[in-house]
Amino acid sequence: MKIDDLARLIDANTILASLAWVVVITSLVLQRLMPKGKAPLSLLARVLGQELNREVSEKISEIDKRITALSDKVVSVAKANEETRIIAARVRILRFGDELLNNVSHSKDSFDQAMMDVDVYTRYCKNNPDFQNGIAGSMAEYIREQYNANLRNHGFANPKEEKKNES
Repeated sequence: MKIDDLARLIDANTILASLAWVVVITSLVLQRLMPKGKAPLSLLARVLGQELNREVSEKISEIDKRITALSDKVVSVAKANEETRIIAARVRILRFGDELLNNVSHSKDSFDQAMMDVDVYTRYCKNNPDFQNGIAGSMAEYIREQYNANLRNHGFANPKEEKKNES
């Protein structure tokens, strides 16, 4: 039998199938002989997995970057919102203090709200030393003094009596 006759008997599919079996058997033998973690099938599977998932990994990385940027923006907006609320509390403190200085009487509920504003404002200023303070500190102390004096003297305005006086 000549080589040409042998070549005609074997087609390309047979050659590929034979090569695949040789690769599988060689890999299995090498896997048994190699130390753990160095197995050729594991390495081959890892490389193929990385290659197959490269596009997905890149998209996930891009999404992760976008989420991080969005998270930073959300934190920035939340901080700006909190500062706006604190500035509004400062404005209410100053207005309330001005009214007290002009002898405008207030109910206990109004004083309680002003005291809550003073507490929130003071706590924020203490926890955020970068925030411009010094504007309402004296007025906040004055409101506390007036609140305590009204507690001792029962000097809060009575909303029911004020409605009678207005009539």
